[in-house]
Amino acid sequence: MFNNAKYYFNRELSWLKFNQRVLLESIDTNTPLLERLRFIAIASSNLDEFFMIRVAGLRHQVVNGIVKYDAAHMDAKAQLKAIDESVQRLVSMQSTYLNNVLTELENYGFFFTNPDLLDVKSKAWLRHYFEEHIYPVVTPLAVDSGHPFPFLTNHTINAIVRIFQIQPDGTKDYKIAILPIPSVLDRIIEIPSRGNKEHRFVYLEDVITYYANQFFQGYGIEDYMVFRITRDADLEIDEEEATDLLSEVEASLRRRRRGDAVRLEVCGEVKDNLLDFVLTSVELEPKDVYRIDGHLDCRMYFNFCNYPGLDQLRYVPFEPKLPSELVNH
Repeated sequence: MFNNAKYYFNRELSWLKFNQRVLLESIDTNTPLLERLRFIAIASSNLDEFFMIRVAGLRHQVVNGIVKYDAAHMDAKAQLKAIDESVQRLVSMQSTYLNNVLTELENYGFFFTNPDLLDVKSKAWLRHYFEEHIYPVVTPLAVDSGHPFPFLTNHTINAIVRIFQIQPDGTKDYKIAILPIPSVLDRIIEIPSRGNKEHRFVYLEDVITYYANQFFQGYGIEDYMVFRITRDADLEIDEEEATDLLSEVEASLRRRRRGDAVRLEVCGEVKDNLLDFVLTSVELEPKDVYRIDGHLDCRMYFNFCNYPGLDQLRYVPFEPKLPSELVNH
């Protein structure tokens, strides 16, 4: 009786249901608004780790030809297919809930906008900020016959840009480049107030792509795509075979930094030619792509949730109380 698969639910799908419940906290109107935003960031962070460890482990089984069934009678291929279907729904929900929360923040004077929608004065400030703080720390990476597609670190955000030069005969000579979005800078940039109660913000990657032509003097920008790669971070350690466990752990940690890609996230207007180029370069398939309606990596909202002066939108900090018998001890 207890060997019947109908009595069991797959472990990975169960975890995704748990993360869905975390995400559902973001639509609970009894929860303070910034805490709802924090739940979205938590769910996003959870999903990152899920892909790095759980999905990576299942992919190992498929690559190595291991056919092993779980209690729900699902092998690795079946689990990966079910995971993909579940995660596609989950990221769609996340985008919808995030958009709702950001819209509600507008009632408190907080607006997330695009650089091209700013007024002249704000654009002038942003241009200066770009030149002083962003431009010096962004290094474009050429991709051509002499420069192979670079190794992009796990969870870094990048923009792939298709640039061109007009040739003497009037044709366009195309090239590909990567613009890394620097992790040393805040993803959310506040535009100085215009003397009213409005607070306006733009995203770092939007600023970089808005001024992308500054990185490619003499070239035109044909199109671009912002993307993010998740890599295998699963530790593979054979404790029985390892003669020196510490050395084996250290070696495994080094390998983990350069793990295979397991997921590709893209956002905005996705160009098929650029998407195909990235997929081929990182050895992924179309089924490994997750299209995000919004901006990538909601973990950036963790810091924003601590924005000063908005205590009414957060939980009241918990203050532990000492029993009276212990006060003087």
